[in-house]
Amino acid sequence: MLRPHRYFHALALSAALAACDAKSSHSSPITDPGIGAIPPQALAQAGHALRRIGFGPSPQSLQDIGQQGVAWYVEQQLHPLLIDESALEPLATWTALLSLPQSEQDAALLAQLVERQFVRAIYSPRQLVESMTLFWEGHFNTNYWTVFNWSLNGEARATWLETRENELFRAKALGRFEELLRASATSPAMLITLDNVVNVAGNPNENYARELVELFTMGVDNGYTQHDIEELARCFTGWGVCEVAPADVDDPLAACAPGSVGATLAFHFDASRHDGGPKTIFAGTDHELALPARSGNAGLDDGFDVLRHLSNLPETAGFLCKKLARKFVSDTPSPQLIQVCADVWVATSGDLTEVLRTLLTSADFMSEENTWSKVETPFESLCSVVRALDGRATREIELTNFRATLELKLHQSLFRWPEPDGFPELGDEQLGTARMLGRIAFNQWIYLGQGDDIHFDVANLVAHHGAGDGSAANVVKALGKLLYQDNFAAADEALALDFLETDANHAPLPLDPHAGDYAQRLKQVAAFIASLPQGVEQ
Repeated sequence: MLRPHRYFHALALSAALAACDAKSSHSSPITDPGIGAIPPQALAQAGHALRRIGFGPSPQSLQDIGQQGVAWYVEQQLHPLLIDESALEPLATWTALLSLPQSEQDAALLAQLVERQFVRAIYSPRQLVESMTLFWEGHFNTNYWTVFNWSLNGEARATWLETRENELFRAKALGRFEELLRASATSPAMLITLDNVVNVAGNPNENYARELVELFTMGVDNGYTQHDIEELARCFTGWGVCEVAPADVDDPLAACAPGSVGATLAFHFDASRHDGGPKTIFAGTDHELALPARSGNAGLDDGFDVLRHLSNLPETAGFLCKKLARKFVSDTPSPQLIQVCADVWVATSGDLTEVLRTLLTSADFMSEENTWSKVETPFESLCSVVRALDGRATREIELTNFRATLELKLHQSLFRWPEPDGFPELGDEQLGTARMLGRIAFNQWIYLGQGDDIHFDVANLVAHHGAGDGSAANVVKALGKLLYQDNFAAADEALALDFLETDANHAPLPLDPHAGDYAQRLKQVAAFIASLPQGVEQ
């Protein structure tokens, strides 16, 4: 990986020194040791759990887990409704400012949907739910632009449909897989993205049927044939969308009401477009599904029977458990771990809380070989820096700039991945010089940030967490704990200390906690340390 080290010092930070106000001041030192009082092993375990389960450690979460333990945190995250976030700041303020649209008539904007995802990832204490919400967004990937281009109501409708889908994934993130699969299959965004809106008897469209088994349930080439795809496509003929009255949005048999007051696009079953003949899927296998001939509205059950059947297959359990293990444990999880989780899946009919409990309490999850072994996605990387250094956004323009960095420099656009497989999450797909430089460029916000960027108060932060005396050595140690939980090579710690106590020409410049440039110098060294390749997850 790219090492910014001295060239970062000489170029980026010398430019910063010229641009910054030398008269900036810092808060009075505070002697509370914060995470500095947490034993090293407990700190390391807390950091690992927070990176894997959510979007990285925040100072407060490190203290909580350092005191209560990882087992406590895992169990807390598996019961998100018991975590009261209603009055938590700044989340409560942002939830009010970026309120959820209630209908298409609210003229929802894609930018605000993306920004709500930022806010929840960074500030919500329900980290596992937010992590799983993005997981399901990628697993059941739909494309905003496909919906936008199909719709006559442009951005408002496309954003509304993506928002409804996102909220369904959030509500069902830790529920039963069958419920998630059904929510996805009946989502207008999915029905449009994979062309089920044009799937009719006599001319079935196979796009959704193929991705249903290849990407959403069984996995590619895992016990199905082309004939099975054709039979599956027949099961979903007649599934489409139409405008209905708001009260009928959850009734696929309700009459269409285009143009009526408050009409919204919703899942609709049209019996006249459904192939009502008998169907056999996976014929001759131990997971064969035979469906009888069904006429009229009864044909709707063909699709629901398929979704239920696929949800509980061992092949689906194995495919999804491998994908979950890759997300939470390792890019190359052990077959034994996958099998144990798949057995729990089958035994509990796809109860995701139980499957995740199995993963997150396994020996593999906390093993040394799986620590610092994954590469964060661009979204995870940016969120983890903000969380680690307690960054605060107070105006929407700051989130807009955050979104621009993610999309324009790191090329991850939420809700707009063009392929049905979702944004790639494996480590080797996240690397590359451009992406590494993009992450380093974002870190420069810590010291170069203007009024329209997320704010960082590094001086006050380190004073709370072990550097109350303002000494250079303790500042570097405190930042090493906040960013890496002491996974900080001695050579790099020495390099950071040298960086902090020399100027752009490498002449000695001792750190003075009473000097006017103290706060700015701490921001600079924080950006420098955040850009070091301490672990590939960073």
